[in-house]
Amino acid sequence: MITNHLWIKHPSSKIDCSELGYPSDQGPGKGGPGTWGGGGGYGTEGGTLKRLTCIGKDGATYGEATLQKEICFGSGGGSGGRSGGRSEDGSEDDHEEINGVNYGGSGGGIIELIIEHQLLNCGSILSNGGKGHMTGGGGGSGGSILIKLQQCSFFPHEFGTIQCIGGNQNIFNKGGKGRIAIYGEKLQPDDIKKIDPNPFNSINI
Repeated sequence: MITNHLWIKHPSSKIDCSELGYPSDQGPGKGGPGTWGGGGGYGTEGGTLKRLTCIGKDGATYGEATLQKEICFGSGGGSGGRSGGRSEDGSEDDHEEINGVNYGGSGGGIIELIIEHQLLNCGSILSNGGKGHMTGGGGGSGGSILIKLQQCSFFPHEFGTIQCIGGNQNIFNKGGKGRIAIYGEKLQPDDIKKIDPNPFNSINI
């Protein structure tokens, strides 16, 4: 999106590309399938319990922090409700469905905003990963949020809530965090209180 001003006026208003990335068991950082699927990875690794071989493998990190050379979708969590998991050497065994598959959550999508003058975010900008189906599916990883602000603007910015975290945040097989990059304004400590994960930040675009 390219705009002169972006005003997200109400706390309930949002730009939301959550769960618009890779679906269950897909993506460069996909979580592995198992009795419990592993969390998808992107900016950080997905969650798993490595001491238990019935748990799907955690999703790996990929991409790069600046989001200038490469901007990526979040990866899907691993499907659960499958027998097997990982063998003792860490590789994935063949899996057999048991009582149906609990699909992993989808990864977050991609948001790119180019703002000439002012960002006033009183709501939220989101690209979160989805929760896994039932309890067995791994969480999808967060996606990407890239914001470019015009350097010479004299208007003050309000960043508000900007978030791309993984699904299943309260469970061991949660999805990894995505990536956020903000250009054209040096962020102050108060600016990043509601930004998760911590963004890559540069004055130069």
